[in-house]
Amino acid sequence: MLLVAACSAPSASRPHPATSPQLLVDRLAAAEKAADADSVRGYLDPEASTAFIDGEVARTQNLAGVPLESWHYRFDTGPDAPGSVAAVLEYKIRGGDRLPTRRPLVMTLTRHGDLWFVKGFADAPGSRTYRGPWDFGPLTAARTDTTVVLAHPAGNAFRDQVAQLLPAAVADVGRAVSGDWQGNVVVWLTSTDAEYSALGGSPATAAATVADDMSGGHVTGQRILFSPGAATRLDHDEIDVVLRHELVHVATRAHTRPDTPVWVTEGFADFVAYRDRGPIEEQRGDLPVDAAFSGPQANRAYTSARTVFSYVDDRCGTRAAARFYDLLAGGTALEAASQEICGLDAAEFRQSWHEWTITHAR
Repeated sequence: MLLVAACSAPSASRPHPATSPQLLVDRLAAAEKAADADSVRGYLDPEASTAFIDGEVARTQNLAGVPLESWHYRFDTGPDAPGSVAAVLEYKIRGGDRLPTRRPLVMTLTRHGDLWFVKGFADAPGSRTYRGPWDFGPLTAARTDTTVVLAHPAGNAFRDQVAQLLPAAVADVGRAVSGDWQGNVVVWLTSTDAEYSALGGSPATAAATVADDMSGGHVTGQRILFSPGAATRLDHDEIDVVLRHELVHVATRAHTRPDTPVWVTEGFADFVAYRDRGPIEEQRGDLPVDAAFSGPQANRAYTSARTVFSYVDDRCGTRAAARFYDLLAGGTALEAASQEICGLDAAEFRQSWHEWTITHAR
């Protein structure tokens, strides 16, 4: 009896027929999360291109290295006919994500008889199918209860270095910012320029922070990306500074408006990242405009913005820099923020800041 039961039980890798689009993607997602490449192959249209099928099988195998807590596909409107359809990938990385993140996809669905299949994931006019690091090769993870660092195997040494720096950096940033940030963070270490760009990085930058749109006061899907050259271009201290800078963006994004001046967001992030480590240059001009943070004058703009918060921290009281940032990031004008935090109107504030940089230049 035991032998018969064992022989007649369905194979763990044998796909169950999908008789509706939602059933199809539910079962496809479950197979991908389980790294069950054989089942995934069964949910793909056998008439699809070999490149697509092989690519999806490889993606499934790559996902085995990701500590996924959940992985689902959703349709905003249930399709009732074959063809291209907008969908959403909803997933959560264990530890790094407090809430699931949602990313757009374009699926091509087909039907043979009563059964549905996926024939492709493709870009569509006005939208681009989401790509994650699992689309660029096998992955390994280093994680704690609240942090995850994902890398491709060749980047394991850099992964371990970043993972070693994370606990102290998260703790320091958590103390420096206001709000209820719990220290959850996901870091992706890219291996090629194409991957870095596809995931949201900008050319010529060592790192970037990307996120989903904010909804209901929450920001989901925040990721710190390191460029492929960061491991060799940056020394240990520089990696620590860059990591802390990007962590500030993660910790404060929910409290920052889209129209917050760049000098506010970048200046505060640099202030927390450097603290007393960075240079202070004499300032005589006005606050840097947004455009100054790209191009040949970018370094000077970052340094200038950072000194504003260094000045406020030194002259305007306990946790003044964080309170100043919160006001400005929330839309308060400089005149009102400088008056509340430092007791100075905007003109007096600029003059006092200039004088402070002259006496503290190093």
